[in-house]
Amino acid sequence: MHLGFAAAALPDPATSWIPRGFLLALLLWALNRNIAPPLGWETFRQASVPGGEVEILGIGRHSATVVFVHGLGGSAAQLTPIVHKLRQHLVQVAFVLPSANNIPLTCKRGVSIPAWFDILAVPSGPTAPMPTGEDQLGMEMATQRIHKIIRDQVEREGIDEDRIVLAGFSQGKFFLHFSHCCATALLSALSYPGKLAGVACLSGWLPLTDKIKRERDIYRHPLQSEHAHEMPVFWGHGTKDSVVRHHWARESMSHDLWRPELQTDLQAWLQDRLPPI
Repeated sequence: MHLGFAAAALPDPATSWIPRGFLLALLLWALNRNIAPPLGWETFRQASVPGGEVEILGIGRHSATVVFVHGLGGSAAQLTPIVHKLRQHLVQVAFVLPSANNIPLTCKRGVSIPAWFDILAVPSGPTAPMPTGEDQLGMEMATQRIHKIIRDQVEREGIDEDRIVLAGFSQGKFFLHFSHCCATALLSALSYPGKLAGVACLSGWLPLTDKIKRERDIYRHPLQSEHAHEMPVFWGHGTKDSVVRHHWARESMSHDLWRPELQTDLQAWLQDRLPPI
């Protein structure tokens, strides 16, 4: 008795790569969905460039703008997760995310990191007083850059000044653990000559308070504009913040942007300040 066996067909070299290639592409797609930044790699790369700027348009018609200022030692890329969440509820809002240049910091013995202005010294201790002897010139240069972004939105995009919010947020404990992003946003809003929709600050303080002077019945900040006292302010600060002291915030008017309740409160405030039109 003879048993016959059919010879197994050899795979065609010209097409054998297709199944493997498909599986590899599927695997890469799945991995990319799990690890890719919320707004994509291209936006993340643009937002990571020192001194750069990225604009993220809203889902709907552009009728309002939020300018986000990142924290010390970071970049605008670290704000993309919260922008991704907020733009789903603020469909008419565009988000402009500038990144600071690398500059040498006096308190770090000249080490260069992304910063909006120089920091001369870092007060230490839970009862440390607010900083004094601050880099006013550097602060004014930072506010000029933010003011230019506002003017570009008004002149190029046709957005009214009262439809623009400035916001400063700390991204956690980077380097010197200083939330000078809030300081930059506050000073930019305080000194802007027009009427903005408001300014939002989380875990920050108002610089140059030692230079506030009393004029008749009001106190005036050295950079204060005519309309500053009318500006709506959202200010969030943890009572147990060990980085930017809670009493600094109280004298100005856990260190964490990503707490859900803060995001919810901020979202509600932005929706109130920038309603659809």
